[in-house]
Order: sequence, then C-alpha cells, then structure tokens
Amino acid sequence: MMKIEQGLWIAQRGWTWDQRGLPGARLVLCFGAPMALEQSGVREAVVNRYGQAILAVCSTGGEIHGAEVFDDSVTAIAFDFDHTEVEAVSARVAGAGLEAETGRFLAQGLFKSNLAAVLVLSDGTQVNGSELIRGFRQVLGERVVITGGLAGDGPHFIRTLTGLNGTLESVRMKCGP
Repeated sequence: MMKIEQGLWIAQRGWTWDQRGLPGARLVLCFGAPMALEQSGVREAVVNRYGQAILAVCSTGGEIHGAEVFDDSVTAIAFDFDHTEVEAVSARVAGAGLEAETGRFLAQGLFKSNLAAVLVLSDGTQVNGSELIRGFRQVLGERVVITGGLAGDGPHFIRTLTGLNGTLESVRMKCGP
C-alpha cells in the first residue's frame, strides 16, 4: 500500500498541505520554478515536515498540483510505502560526453537483484538524456523500468536545478528506485 500527501508553495501564502502530515514518508519529490526553489525556507520547510525522508528536487517549466497548473510555485508529494525500498544516489557530470559513464556509475550504485524501477532527475540544459539512459541500460538491462526527466526553467533554457536531501545545484543527476 502507498500513502501520499501533497503540498503547494506560492509566494503570497507559503505552504499549504492537503493533510496533517505523513510522518512515515520515505520519499518526497519537489518540483518548482528555479527562483521559487531558491527562496529562503521553501525546501527547509519540506525537510522539517518529513524528517528522514529522501528529498529529491527538480526545477520545472510549470508546476502541476491537483488539476491545476501553476508558474513560479513549488509542489511537493510525499510517499509512504508499506513494502517498497527507497534509495538515492547522485553524481556530478564530469564533462561533456560523459553522460553514459555517469549513468553506468549511478546504476551500479542502485543495482540489486530485486530492483524494479528507477526515477532519474537530471539537469536539463547541459546533459544528453539519451546518453544518460544508455548508461543506465548497460548496467540494469531492459527489465528495470527507468522513468524521470530533465529539469526545466520555464521558457528560459538558461539554468536548471536538481537537488537531493537539502542540496540544490545545476548540472547534477539524482536518481533512486
């Protein structure tokens, strides 16, 4: 069984949550406009709310919350799983053309015989996503589902952000089962 809780941050009102909390959350995905993600206290509030959960952050070109689309906001979804293991790894891309190598390195850090799926969040301006996934496939084969995407920054295509457990940087890849 899986339980979820969703939250939305808008500058004018701060965070609003659809429940009173999910203390057992093991994974939180946070998507938002780059400038909103960098606002003081935005990510810290999520970390404080969910304690020991893995927090993966990715900038976007628009945020979906419920049935609505927002700009310049942050949306978070926390997951509590009854039986699913959650792990995360990250790596800095060492240079242009090294995406497949980085994908192999990350996949090796996650590989287990019972691995079913991997979520990959990566920089959206300087990373070749096809090569990154090729590296994952070389290690994981075809039986593991690989999903995710490249970070955005609205219509600008200048700078995207990803983060894991409190960090927030450009040109990093985050992934986990």
